[in-house]
Amino acid sequence: MLTDSEQEKPMMMIIANPLSGGGTGEKYASAVEAALQEKGVLFSLKRTQYRGHAVKLAQEAAEQGCEAVVALGGDGTFQEVVTGLGSCKATVGFIAAGTGNDFIRTVGLPKDPLEALEVILQGNTCGLDVLECGDGNRCLNIAGTGLDVELLIRSIRYRKHVKSSLSYYLSLIVTLFSFSFRDFTVRVDGGEERQVRAMMLSAANGRYCGGGLPVAPEALCNDGKIDLIIIRKLPRILLPYLFVRFLKGELLSLRYAQCIRCEQVEINMKQPLPFNVDGELIDGLPFTARVLPNAVRMFCKAEREKKETQRSDA
Repeated sequence: MLTDSEQEKPMMMIIANPLSGGGTGEKYASAVEAALQEKGVLFSLKRTQYRGHAVKLAQEAAEQGCEAVVALGGDGTFQEVVTGLGSCKATVGFIAAGTGNDFIRTVGLPKDPLEALEVILQGNTCGLDVLECGDGNRCLNIAGTGLDVELLIRSIRYRKHVKSSLSYYLSLIVTLFSFSFRDFTVRVDGGEERQVRAMMLSAANGRYCGGGLPVAPEALCNDGKIDLIIIRKLPRILLPYLFVRFLKGELLSLRYAQCIRCEQVEINMKQPLPFNVDGELIDGLPFTARVLPNAVRMFCKAEREKKETQRSDA
């Protein structure tokens, strides 16, 4: 591996969050480092040291002209790297080491770090949409508010006492019975404002949140569209039924749930609440999200490179 003092430009920079997944990030970073050294690949490994550091490291990678930038961590790390790269033409690789790892579920990347590395080294690429949210933040997976935010806040608290794999589900059950419905103002593709009383709004590029919950089961991250998921107010007695259908990926079959496909959405609310952007909370109203089609070139499995955009309702 090259040191910072060496002048030769690495073809690949790996940006790793060592704290992802309760320390899984460091374990995976070391395994990937050893594998690349054994293969004789020219690379540089950078470990993040604070929240937002991956943005700065990705900017440095862009300035250095790296051909490939690999994000190793959770969805939040992925989001920071893509935000930092901006319009840079480097191809991006993803190695999941987080708690939820929702993004890789949508794009079909391996969970095993060495298998994910092999996908990167094979060199197959495909286009990936991203959502531009607020002041320059980019979102790979899902940006939402309402139940989603209350769930995230509670799950972070529960992780201190419950295994991470269970914290999402426990948090969801508790949140379903304690949250408040909120009044939202929504504007889609510059059209007229609509008033919605809802439990959750999600602007989805990917399909999953909270460690595998299919909130947008038909979303595609290469169709140039946002799947805006709205779960309207419903009788609380139906919440257990909603929860079961949610887990089965049948959310959109309920009359209280709606999917609007659009290219841009603006959301406002009377009672301010943060927005969850790929697991990171951001403030600021109104919240806007617009899709940037094929904004990122990513390493993918060969079959995904050839696969056409399609839905069950196509």
